[in-house]
Amino acid sequence: MTATRKYPDALWQPLPEDETQPKRERTRCTLILHSQVGNYDLNPFFGRGSVVVESHMQQKKTGKMEQMVGLDRTADANYRANSWAISVETTDDGDPDTDPWNDHQIEEMARFAAWLHENEGLPLRACSSWTDEGIGYHSQFDEWTAAKGIGKTCPGKARIDQVPSVIARAKAIVNGDEMALTDSDLTKIANAVWDRQLRRFPDGPDTNKAGVWLTSAQTGVNTLLSDVDNTEVKTAIANLSKQVLNLQAAVAAIPTSPTAIDAVVLNALQEALSGIQGTFQVVGGTE
Repeated sequence: MTATRKYPDALWQPLPEDETQPKRERTRCTLILHSQVGNYDLNPFFGRGSVVVESHMQQKKTGKMEQMVGLDRTADANYRANSWAISVETTDDGDPDTDPWNDHQIEEMARFAAWLHENEGLPLRACSSWTDEGIGYHSQFDEWTAAKGIGKTCPGKARIDQVPSVIARAKAIVNGDEMALTDSDLTKIANAVWDRQLRRFPDGPDTNKAGVWLTSAQTGVNTLLSDVDNTEVKTAIANLSKQVLNLQAAVAAIPTSPTAIDAVVLNALQEALSGIQGTFQVVGGTE
């Protein structure tokens, strides 16, 4: 186990308090999940001189996790647990009691928890008391929030029900179970399809080459199908394969004007292959 200051998969956006907060107690580790009751960037808010609280991390509905305070420092978001706890704020639609975390937020928090397990010794279990190590939520114990007595439910009822899912996913990551694809992974797959097929013809297709293009595209899609294990991604690639087959059928149904066919098919094929990135983003759970 190696103690570290920065989470390597986060965007580093330090607050001024990163240099002034007390050192965090690192003999125990607790991850406390929050929700901001809004959908905005907390960094400018926490950075105001009049604001005396802050969080280590924030996770929006899309994009990478953002880190605002080093893990070697305390962040004043957890009341009496500030001296050792690590906090993650999350965005919502303004009513986290009814707005659950999306799949992307759950995945990013689980990845962070898995990393903390390996680097800070975080137990991947639900906290059973306010001094316990593990994963919990802000309003879980009176000692974690000074506002619970006035009805605070952070991170919201819908999200509290999802905390076991975060823990379960973190355990799966640590155990080497099938990893969900990140936005970066999905973009690389989409670019690979484009590179493998369209860029094989840097000067554009010759006349009467529509069939060659489509056959090449279908071969590449079939190769991708055999190379990936993720069921959802296989489904997305299979849908792309159907698009290519439909284009092949359309070409076969037109008996004349091969040059015109080339232009129409080229445009359609480019749109179909370019659209795979959007398809994968939906599969990956982003908004």
